Amino acid sequence: MSLSGKNLTLELCQHSEIDQSLFKNEFNDILQNYRLNPETFTLDELREALADYVQELILEMTKDS
Repeated sequence: MSLSGKNLTLELCQHSEIDQSLFKNEFNDILQNYRLNPETFTLDELREALADYVQELILEMTKDS
């Protein structure tokens, strides 16, 4: 069974060991910013969005130092 949408979100939230409210806020922002449908996004779509998100974080951190 392939995870997607809400089931994937729940799985990630449970296993992330990040405060759930922080996870949900940040995760919802990522879904919105990358125009992913929270009901139907796939793991591959999420991988692409998270790769871009992490790159942006790295660029922000290097710019600040």
